[in-house]
Amino acid sequence: MYFAVALDGNHEPLLLAIGLGTLECEGSWRWFMMKLKECLGEDTEVGFISNLCDKIDFTVQSVYPDSYHGYCPKDIARKIRDSVGHNDTEVETLFWKSCNAYSVHDFYMCLERLQSAWRLSGGVTPYVENKVQKRVNKSYNWMSRRLYEDIFEVDGNFATSKVQLERRVCSCGKWQKSGIPCGHVIASLRTPTSEAIHEMVDYKFTAFVYRLAFGSELVNSIPSHVHWEIPNEMAVLLHP
Repeated sequence: MYFAVALDGNHEPLLLAIGLGTLECEGSWRWFMMKLKECLGEDTEVGFISNLCDKIDFTVQSVYPDSYHGYCPKDIARKIRDSVGHNDTEVETLFWKSCNAYSVHDFYMCLERLQSAWRLSGGVTPYVENKVQKRVNKSYNWMSRRLYEDIFEVDGNFATSKVQLERRVCSCGKWQKSGIPCGHVIASLRTPTSEAIHEMVDYKFTAFVYRLAFGSELVNSIPSHVHWEIPNEMAVLLHP
């Protein structure tokens, strides 16, 4: 089901259109947006606020290429919680303060504080986040038993491994080698007294370290290939 909602003069929600579709895909969104454009007219100036959906992004760019398109603050706040951790409310609080700022000066003041808090926040890089999520899915049905304090025994699909959380050791060896919790560790962390999975990730994989490293002038990033300078005379170098 697709909705288009606007705000009236009293800042109250006003339902514009409802669409029904069998599949939420780019084609369905394009059909809905085209019907909406027919109702509003070609010359109507509109702006869009949507959730963080790539399908909607592509549709708005193609159907309304000159319109303003932003994102819902609630979805951005949810992304912030997923990035910095549900227990860290400082970044999210500063984000909402910047959304509710009534002057340009207050907005940039909140934005500066938000950037400082974000740099000091926890969270891991997107690569590690995807890696952890895959291991969470893989170990969903694994059974863990507490042997002694922080020592667990986990029955995987093909073998049984032992995990010691305090020493950050798993008998499978993946946790020690990669610095990212393996499926056995994640299965052990499902107990009520366990710590968050992100706290078990090696510090070098945190978003703070990533920003600190690649924000330095010592790292020369490679620009897009469209900006590469290709010499007119090419020399072929053969291996020894």
